[in-house]
Amino acid sequence: MASRSYSSGDAKTGGEGTSGSPRRNINRLMYHAKQRGWLELDLIIGQWARDNLEGLTEEELGDFEELLAIENPDLFKFLTGQIDPEPHLESNRAFRMIRESVQDTMSFYGSFAATKAPKGANWVRGWDDKTSS
Repeated sequence: MASRSYSSGDAKTGGEGTSGSPRRNINRLMYHAKQRGWLELDLIIGQWARDNLEGLTEEELGDFEELLAIENPDLFKFLTGQIDPEPHLESNRAFRMIRESVQDTMSFYGSFAATKAPKGANWVRGWDDKTSS
């Protein structure tokens, strides 16, 4: 599985080496969280980052940076529970926090009948579908 790196330093220092300020590091992580290239992940990761990055410890910021290096299709499937995450992600605090948030949201919205297809039916219907009364 390929991964990408957003930094010139290591995850322990947030990629900024010794010269980067904490504010600069958070801004850099925020940018990459909101600009992943997949709308769904831009929203999930970007909103979570906006709400939580400021309160993370240095270690958690390092975990978040590691999370950002995961390829989009895999990360989306890991977060939504479509496939089991790689074993090393179970110890990644940022991943666990985001996955819990995603799972809570899915449970909440999944409890509404209008968001589910009847068993055996397609969820997406055509414009001219008539619903039976």
